[in-house]
Amino acid sequence: MKIKWSPRLKKEKLSQLYRLNAMLIADHDLLQDVAVTLYLRCKAIIAVYDAHYNQKVRCPSCFGRGNEHYLMFPRGIKSRDRNDYVFTCDKCGRSSSWADFRKSHSRMQLNIGGAGDAFRRFIEQYERNPDNNTLMLEVDRLIHEYHSGLKKDGVTLNRWRIAGANLIESDSTQETIEFLDDLAYNVGDDERLKESAQKWRENLNR
Repeated sequence: MKIKWSPRLKKEKLSQLYRLNAMLIADHDLLQDVAVTLYLRCKAIIAVYDAHYNQKVRCPSCFGRGNEHYLMFPRGIKSRDRNDYVFTCDKCGRSSSWADFRKSHSRMQLNIGGAGDAFRRFIEQYERNPDNNTLMLEVDRLIHEYHSGLKKDGVTLNRWRIAGANLIESDSTQETIEFLDDLAYNVGDDERLKESAQKWRENLNR
């Protein structure tokens, strides 16, 4: 079966949300649309991470039906033998290979990098069903996050890398940076978003 992943968020929806917020106009439906898209995208990123590093593979068929069910590699299976391994779900009966799973997310910007805590935080906060003001802040915080925790030999790597590149539809990371920078200058009188915008610009200048 073809494995589908949650798409990145369209810039137009995010721009509209920020324009309305700056005008003090609350659009609950639009905010929920944006938030659920980011939520499902974060879930996809974590699912890819879990498959590669925790040997937990989310059944795509079950997830497509609204159920989150995970399949495990046999204990002791070696990395070189995984490509030939075929998972058969004990819940829905559908089968898919590890090779197909890996191929399905290639070049899909689903790498967790050093922003795993940010993605997990948003999932947790969204599932708490926050009010509109809190949810707007969580959306803003997530899209302006950096992959600042990725380290090797004690050295922080990819400090320039923005989490928004994994979350927002665009042709390049630079395009995403310019888009987010524009949002940071158009937050109206929302003091909490002003504070977030200031942190974004400080990080960008570094």
